[in-house]
Amino acid sequence: MRKLKISILIYLIMLISPTPFLGQASWSIDVDKGCGSTYNIGDEIKIIYNVGNFSLVEIVEKFLNESIILFKGYRTPGTYTIKGTLGNIPGIRVFEMYELKYGIPILKASCWINVIRSGEVPLMVIVIINLTRNGAIVKALYSPLMVRWEEFLKYYFMKGKDSYFKGLRDLVSSMFGLNSRYILLENRTYTFYDSEVAGEALKSIGVTIRFNYTSSEYFSVERGNYVLTFKDPLKKAKKGWMDWVIINIPKFVKVFKVSPLTTLDRFNESRVAWYNPSVEEAPYQYTIKFSID
Repeated sequence: MRKLKISILIYLIMLISPTPFLGQASWSIDVDKGCGSTYNIGDEIKIIYNVGNFSLVEIVEKFLNESIILFKGYRTPGTYTIKGTLGNIPGIRVFEMYELKYGIPILKASCWINVIRSGEVPLMVIVIINLTRNGAIVKALYSPLMVRWEEFLKYYFMKGKDSYFKGLRDLVSSMFGLNSRYILLENRTYTFYDSEVAGEALKSIGVTIRFNYTSSEYFSVERGNYVLTFKDPLKKAKKGWMDWVIINIPKFVKVFKVSPLTTLDRFNESRVAWYNPSVEEAPYQYTIKFSID
């Protein structure tokens, strides 16, 4: 689950390598784990940059709305390193290398990393509800954000596989007030694709659960119509929020009223979908009213 961003800047404590590795070099900048990698708070990091010609060079770290100059000085062609320890605030950091000509900075290369707290990784939460005649089949997914899928599997998922699946089961159970009155159909990794959610397939882990409407403490019948209410337990517990809530509607079901409307992304005869871009906009509760032929 994603948490609120903290707008405090903690920058790297740096040690500049005084001796370049001489030789032919083009302009580039990288980190020891590779650009786009994920680091934990407190990890050591090495920034490696190549200078193509004798120049006044500037290495800048950008984080949130701040910029910090990590190095500024003349460099001969070659490869240089900057070593440091990552501070205690998570988030995306960008390292940029500039060549200064007549005082004008010219961007030559850039590299970004993601810094997270140890044991945590930001997750997109997607819930897909498939209505049936007697109940619902719900698939709940975690898709890692800003972390490579292979890194997520190796450093996070495999170390806490059972807790991830339990968290998803508990999420669905709390959503509908099931109190464990459900049937677990499967829990596994998925390649999830939905053109409305993302333009590409999302690697994810998930559980699939089936339950009867009458098993939900939030289910009721009003004048012959079904009313199913469900909640966002992540927001209530201040542990994040559900990014996407999607309801797939079969032909024998007619949904004629939904709420809330604030983040409603789609409402037609085959689908209802909410997209919640932030915790502030995410609803605490959802309701659909429907009939079954």
